[in-house]
Amino acid sequence: MADAGTSNRIWADVRRRAPWRTIALLLVVALATGLFFFGIENQVRDEEESVVALQALRAEIATAQSSVRGYTLVGRSQFLEPYRQAVPAVGSAMDDVNSAMGDDNRARIDLVASTFGEWRRRFAEPTIALVRTRRREDAEALARTGSGKRRIDRIRLLLAEEIAEEREEARESERVETFLGAVAIAAIGALCLAVGLAWRTPRGRANLR
Repeated sequence: MADAGTSNRIWADVRRRAPWRTIALLLVVALATGLFFFGIENQVRDEEESVVALQALRAEIATAQSSVRGYTLVGRSQFLEPYRQAVPAVGSAMDDVNSAMGDDNRARIDLVASTFGEWRRRFAEPTIALVRTRRREDAEALARTGSGKRRIDRIRLLLAEEIAEEREEARESERVETFLGAVAIAAIGALCLAVGLAWRTPRGRANLR
């Protein structure tokens, strides 16, 4: 009989403590999910900033190319001014991209930087020098070799691939963010329900007080 009484008391104690253990577990789940949610939210923001920085970089490189092409065709110095402004802007845009992206994602951007440098040294600056010395036919002949266009096309492809990857990562992060938000809401709802059920019992009200 004593063993049966002890067993009954143990089970009664387990049943009495179960709601509070459930509440503690739900609280831990809600807090952990919330922390993950805010972490994913920051990741989504970083990926969106990376896309904006990549698009700005692509725009500056396109400006530099268009300016050199216009200067080659017309030969007027005002057509070259956008190029002069775009070159340092490309450097600033590169810094913005590297700041927004992680170290493990910079290999492609480093290749963009080196390819743009080659485009300037082997095509843009020689073309500008030829036009300035009134050798526009030679400048046009250099353009017909396609060396400048090939490098710009490569840069465009690299940037397009990087932007596509960043957008896909942002979409995946947003899906995780939505899932974690739903889990957090469910955990908070279950926590409120568990507290409400525990509050309905006299012992529960006493413990809450």
